[in-house]
Amino acid sequence: MSKARSRNSLLSSSNRAQFGNSTQDELLKLKFSMEKPDIGLYPLNDLDNGVDLNGDNSRSQHTAGSGVLSGNEVTYPDYKPWKDHTALPNDKKEQEHQKLNNAAYLNKGYFETPVVANEYYSARNLIQATVFSSTENCNEVLKELSQHLANAYKTRNEIINKIKYESNNFKIPPRVTLTASKKESWLKDLANPDLALSKIAEKIPHGIRNKILIDAVCNKSVPINRALWFTKCVLFGELVALRRKHQSRMSLNSPIPQSLDINTPEKFEIHWLQEWTQQVADYIYKFSKESSNFNTIERKQYYMNKMTYLLTYIQALYVEFLLDKSFFLALIIKFLKEGLPLDPLHVSELLSSTRSETDDLIQESWIEDLDLNYGQRLFALTLIKIFWNDILKFDYICKELSETLLLNYLFISKINAYSFKQSHVQNHKASIPEPLRQKILDMIGDTITYLFKFNTNVFIIPNYWMLINGVLFTILLNKNVTKTEGELDEISKQFDLIKYRNESLILNMRNVQPSITDRATPNSAGRRGSSIWNQSFVSAAESTATKIDIFDNEATFINRSSDDILKIISQLDSLKLNDELANFLKPVTSSSALTSTAIKGCPKWRTNLKVVLYWCITRHRNSRESSEDILIICNFLKRKVLQTLGPTRSSSQLKAEFESEILDIIYNIADTNSSKVVNYDLYVLINELYQLKVLTIASYLRKLIASGIFYVAPDAEDNILNDNSNSLVKTHLSILQNLPVINNRQCDSILKKWTSTGFNFKEKFEMGQEILKRELIDRIVNNTFDDQFESHIVYVKDLNVGLKFLLVNWVTNELKSAITESPKLIHINPLIISNLFNFYSICDNLTVFFKVLVKFILKNEGGMIIFYLESLYLIARLIIKHFKLVKFIAGNSYGSNSTAYELFKLIIQNYKDCKTREFDYFKFDQVWNFIDTAVESNYSSDKNTDSRSSGKRSGIFNKEQFDSPMKINTSENVIAKMEDRYTSADFRNDLDLLLESTFQPMDSNEVSEVVATLKLEFEENEMKSHRNVVPKVLDLLKSNLTEESEGLAAKLLINSQYLIKSDDVNAFDKLVQDYILELVKSDMEILLVAKFLKKLIVHEIIRINDLFAFFEPIAEDPAFRVKLKALMFDLVIGLSDEEREYLSNSQILQLEIMRQWYRERSTSSFLVLILKGIKTIEGSIFDCPLMEKYGSSIFRILNALIVANTKLLSDELISKISTEDSIRLLSTLNNENFTPINSLQDLERIASEVDEFNLPIFQLLLRVLTIKELSPLQENEIQERLKVLLESFLENLSFGFTPMNSYFGELFIYLPWEYVVSILGMLEDKFLCSTTFNFDQWDNDKSVLSLTNSVGNTNLLPVFNDYFKKFSSSSSNVVESSSSFFQALSKFLSKLLLIVNSDNCLEDTFEDTSSAISIFLRILIIHKLTLTRLIVTQDGEQFQFIKNLILLINSKFIAEGNEKLRILLYDLLLLMKSSVTEEVSKQTENELSEGTSPGFGMTAQSPPPVEDASKITEPLSSARPSSEAASFQTNPISTYDQVSSLFNLPEPTETNPFKDYITEDRVECALTLSEDELQSGGDIHGFNESNLVLISSSNDSTFSGAFALITNPHQRPKGQPFKLRSFEILEGTSTTSLNDGCINLQLFDSYTTKENPP
Repeated sequence: MSKARSRNSLLSSSNRAQFGNSTQDELLKLKFSMEKPDIGLYPLNDLDNGVDLNGDNSRSQHTAGSGVLSGNEVTYPDYKPWKDHTALPNDKKEQEHQKLNNAAYLNKGYFETPVVANEYYSARNLIQATVFSSTENCNEVLKELSQHLANAYKTRNEIINKIKYESNNFKIPPRVTLTASKKESWLKDLANPDLALSKIAEKIPHGIRNKILIDAVCNKSVPINRALWFTKCVLFGELVALRRKHQSRMSLNSPIPQSLDINTPEKFEIHWLQEWTQQVADYIYKFSKESSNFNTIERKQYYMNKMTYLLTYIQALYVEFLLDKSFFLALIIKFLKEGLPLDPLHVSELLSSTRSETDDLIQESWIEDLDLNYGQRLFALTLIKIFWNDILKFDYICKELSETLLLNYLFISKINAYSFKQSHVQNHKASIPEPLRQKILDMIGDTITYLFKFNTNVFIIPNYWMLINGVLFTILLNKNVTKTEGELDEISKQFDLIKYRNESLILNMRNVQPSITDRATPNSAGRRGSSIWNQSFVSAAESTATKIDIFDNEATFINRSSDDILKIISQLDSLKLNDELANFLKPVTSSSALTSTAIKGCPKWRTNLKVVLYWCITRHRNSRESSEDILIICNFLKRKVLQTLGPTRSSSQLKAEFESEILDIIYNIADTNSSKVVNYDLYVLINELYQLKVLTIASYLRKLIASGIFYVAPDAEDNILNDNSNSLVKTHLSILQNLPVINNRQCDSILKKWTSTGFNFKEKFEMGQEILKRELIDRIVNNTFDDQFESHIVYVKDLNVGLKFLLVNWVTNELKSAITESPKLIHINPLIISNLFNFYSICDNLTVFFKVLVKFILKNEGGMIIFYLESLYLIARLIIKHFKLVKFIAGNSYGSNSTAYELFKLIIQNYKDCKTREFDYFKFDQVWNFIDTAVESNYSSDKNTDSRSSGKRSGIFNKEQFDSPMKINTSENVIAKMEDRYTSADFRNDLDLLLESTFQPMDSNEVSEVVATLKLEFEENEMKSHRNVVPKVLDLLKSNLTEESEGLAAKLLINSQYLIKSDDVNAFDKLVQDYILELVKSDMEILLVAKFLKKLIVHEIIRINDLFAFFEPIAEDPAFRVKLKALMFDLVIGLSDEEREYLSNSQILQLEIMRQWYRERSTSSFLVLILKGIKTIEGSIFDCPLMEKYGSSIFRILNALIVANTKLLSDELISKISTEDSIRLLSTLNNENFTPINSLQDLERIASEVDEFNLPIFQLLLRVLTIKELSPLQENEIQERLKVLLESFLENLSFGFTPMNSYFGELFIYLPWEYVVSILGMLEDKFLCSTTFNFDQWDNDKSVLSLTNSVGNTNLLPVFNDYFKKFSSSSSNVVESSSSFFQALSKFLSKLLLIVNSDNCLEDTFEDTSSAISIFLRILIIHKLTLTRLIVTQDGEQFQFIKNLILLINSKFIAEGNEKLRILLYDLLLLMKSSVTEEVSKQTENELSEGTSPGFGMTAQSPPPVEDASKITEPLSSARPSSEAASFQTNPISTYDQVSSLFNLPEPTETNPFKDYITEDRVECALTLSEDELQSGGDIHGFNESNLVLISSSNDSTFSGAFALITNPHQRPKGQPFKLRSFEILEGTSTTSLNDGCINLQLFDSYTTKENPP
């Protein structure tokens, strides 16, 4: 009973009947309806005790990796459902049968064994009964129990089972030293993907790092994921070791404030990563250079496989951020620049070649030795393609890339051409197959074009702009890519702007060493490029030195803008007539007439045309021996200017306007001082323009009559031609007398009225006809021509120019008819050719000679002409010598075949015919090489195109590769192909065969025949050795032979020369040298020695420069010095009257060809020869015998040299000639009849005589006189003297063209540098302090801003603008800046700001205001290097001067008035930002090194925040410098922020002008990593997703101890992004401990537990 009472009623099963059926069903469902779990769950005590669910005491065997008990069904803990024996395994069935047979079960029923010993002590029944006693509180009780249970679990996990931060045991695998065999075995295991990484990852071999690491993974082709793991392990280990060294080193040094610490861990790790990146780049560079070293297919295949793996490995490193991306991209670009010949000497030669008509001026030696290593460049281009999308994100890298690609395009396009010139075989080490070369050029060109359209700002590359601007022209004009008119116009506009910006910044960029901030522009915020430029990216110091030395060593190349008048004159002097110059001469098309086929002209074409025509007739260019240069200019105007306008109606109007302008210029010439004009050249100019139909006689006469100068007839007794009072009438009467007219009533009427006897055109013309018929036509037809021809036509030679032109046209037609109708063959020998050439040259009509007569002779349509190789060779040499004329001879239209191409075809055809009949001992190989270079190589693609239309449009850009003389249109239209069977393809094939042909020596019979003819006697065995032949043939040439015998002797000598050189290259030259030296040492007269040597030169057995090299052994011997001087002068200059006695006209002509070749290619040696020859030990050079003999020729030569090589002549004059002789020589060159100039005062007296054409003479006079007179003076006296000199020139300014583009800008450029700087300072002071600002009255009659000379007759603003522009472009040294200069700049800028925001500056004073702003900016550019320091030291607190510059760029005038000024100021501000930032950095470093006080490094009060640059509206006056300004201290970080904020400038153009034209079709590549691959590829992007953050957990003490995120207990941070560096993401390979991965489990509030999951 007591027992029954003691039982808790809650445990009984009574009252169950009170639950309804529904409740029971719910309970049964809740209690027993359970699904099988997905994961293996089991009681904890069963695991520990090894007891299985069926009572087996043996320890359970775990299934590997699953945790599920073997042999047991997955079930819930503490639940053991009964199973029928059929569901049990075999070994359990017997036990179950025994249980069923148990008598206890049979009597009492089956029951479950209790889990605990006494069920009454278990809360199971109690809780169960309580929970289910009522349906009302069932859910609440369950919820409360669950909450308590969850809290208990949470407390246990956070306090007891929490994974501590310190428990992380992550360690990279340690490095161990292994033998070579074991190391090799380990690498093989690493490369085996079937071998688990955990088996080899416990340790890694020591000594595998940097390039060895890369080579190891590449050689073994390690799977990329394993290669990355190994790389990360090595990099991490290296970094850990470096950190320890760095920390120990830093602990030994004194502490540095954190704000100024430049050795922070972040910067240290950046430096470490860049070192590793450098190692990767070095390996790639070395690997790429090996591409040409394999010579078997196996090695090639191995290399290609390794290259494929290397590229994949590099991509993985890049995507995983295991490289410094920007630094790596910069190093790739360095590969492209590596190996390019950019040293000063080579660049100078390249710059010089751009001024010349031929590329042959470049020395062949360094071109032959140049190896561009195409493997290196192809590998770099491949990497650029792979990482193209990232490269576009870094504008400073794009800038480097654009410059480097342009340089590569330049050299790749040139090197192959040069190697072809040396030999036509593609076995040169720098040569590659033409298709591959063209593909490389196309790829580079497409990349450059895309960059230009993507961002034109990246082409602000002034360092090599002069060298590569023409290349950029060519690329943008790529004819293979179709472009619309709108796109071409936009390209033209943007290129002009880019050219202006580059030319404006050349001074800055030439002298600035590439620095951190120069490259890291504001558009790339957050870049890690801080140390890129301190590494060996572009060899900054070396590069800078190169930029400076280029201009110091090659001062003869003065940088000029393309539209500079002085540059146009320089182009005319060198006859470098290209499409760019033609564009400057094209009339402007009116907007109403502008059509899709119209060509844009130049707004200043009238001024440029005036310059060209004045150049033709100025006496300062009268050193030429003939008027050929005038003919070249006239044909250039016809072909390149007028014919390119096309036959449209608008072009007809332009041609009429062009003719009218020429007539106006002629009238202007007639009205100017005749002392500066050569009248004869004026007459030739007019006649040639008339002959080319550029102007008409009728137009000239109408204009002449309309002018009214002949309105009133003079008195009968007056002779106007002798009246100096009316020079205008006299000049026009002379022009009328020299016009090519007969029976022109108007002309005859004027001459009869204004001259005493009139001018009988018809009588003189008929007399000339009679002479030419008798002495020229009849003698040629009858084969009776002789060397006395010129003496027979003296009458014709003295005729007026117009009659000569008429006679030339008449005799040409008559000669053609006479030859065609001749009943016998006409022999055209060298004598006839030379006399005909001399006749046409005397008559100033070489155009007709080449265009009509030579073509007629070579065509020989009537078959009545016969000539031989010697005649053909002379014709070919004449064409080459006068190629500049032949090249521009105008045809019927611009699209017609050029005369040069037609002549070349005829030469090849005639050579093939003559070669079958006679032995060729001439140097035709030089002719074929010239033709090969002259004719476009892409003839096959051009011949099917519309050359005229393409030529019209190409005029915008095409510079014809710096106007290589070789660009000849070889296109053929359909009609030409039908009429002429000899097509351009046939021509090219024949030319290739001739280029490949070799010299064929004479056979023994031919040699015997020549020996017999010359009556040479040889011993029996002497003829077996050609070394014995040479002396006897040379002896024979010394004697008086006929011209035919000389030819045979030369043939035999050249044959021996070839055979001897085939055995020993130098043997023949040695034989000739010994013979010549013995001859010179003998007593033979100089005249006879010269005669012999000239014959050797004429027959091209030796060249003049080789001959002078032969003289070197005895050149300094006093016994032969005088004789050699006289001999050398006779060889290079000579006297025609003497030479006619022993040389024929044809030989004299060939000798002049060789002399010209020597003078053009050995200019420096030639000048030294002249100056040394006329220099005497005592006395003046004018008393030298050589000067007395060759005086006129010497003056003509020096006059030409002073124009073409001003600097060279200046240096040589000072070093070779005395000062007095130099001054007298220059005075004579200026004007032979002028009063000599002996002092600076004399120079001041004639200051008004200076112009653009005599500028070189005055430049050298200034140099010589200033050195002579100012060197002995004190500094203050020098300044006063220079000031007087400068004022004299300013007071006597006289401009023949325009003050905005004149001679004054370069007048003082050749003075010593200290004098140049002094004059610069004087002009700066005059501009800054003397410029007048009229603020009180804004009337239209007075300029708001003005600057005049002391006389008040000249506006100096355009003159100064031109001067400072040219100074900034051509000066190469640093100009210092003073405090007073900075104050003057600040004051001027403050005044200028008041002007630029007014309305008047945009209306009446636009030009003056533009000039003033331009001058101011040029001054800033000139002083930029030294001015930056003053800005920081004297204005560094507020930077008010910079703020005022920003006000200037935001002013109304700049924004609305002048785009070029706005762009220039924008570029200047960007450069100033980099310079100011760099200067602040330098001062910070200086303060760190000098600071010793206890308070050093303490943060100063920050200056007020800087306003946004775009919101500054009022000018700020710069603070005056104080004595403490130089030592001010401020917080560098705040200063950097202040500078960055201050220079937050908007882009000059908000929209891309090429947005409608830019396409990626030609730059797309399958190798290119997409943006998705770059941004989302790799493990690092998966670990560092933007939605993962670190936040503080609820257990503050635990979390803060691990990560130190909580710095203030009252202010808890919200969180920070979760980031892991790439080398920290390592795959876990250890199984020894729990928290040993690279990611600490404590980051996730992880804990350990041994219970089943809830």
